[in-house]
Amino acid sequence: MKKMAILLTAVLLLGMLFSGCGQMAVSSIPEGGGSSGPGQEAQGPYAGLSLEKEQKVVMYASATEPNAIGEVLKLVNERTKAAINTTIDLYFIPSAERSTKYPLVMAGGDAVDLI
Repeated sequence: MKKMAILLTAVLLLGMLFSGCGQMAVSSIPEGGGSSGPGQEAQGPYAGLSLEKEQKVVMYASATEPNAIGEVLKLVNERTKAAINTTIDLYFIPSAERSTKYPLVMAGGDAVDLI
């Protein structure tokens, strides 16, 4: 039961992480007449977004690794790679070792996006 709860929590966290990735920002410029003039750049939160280069999100979770997380993560990575050219590296730190391993992860200089 506890493993199922952990797996469900991990899947929900991943779902929340990517819930905003399905749609781009809605433009307030009406269709047909809203192009930027010369020397003006597009504005908005996604104006400088480029999906050409593959990105990797590094995530650490304080839990024991669920049995089927490899399969779930493979499917998530397939979909996010196709949608936004991004993959997830998910690492688990057992709860009993959290107080010793998290400081090592943070002091190690590795890029960590989400804990």
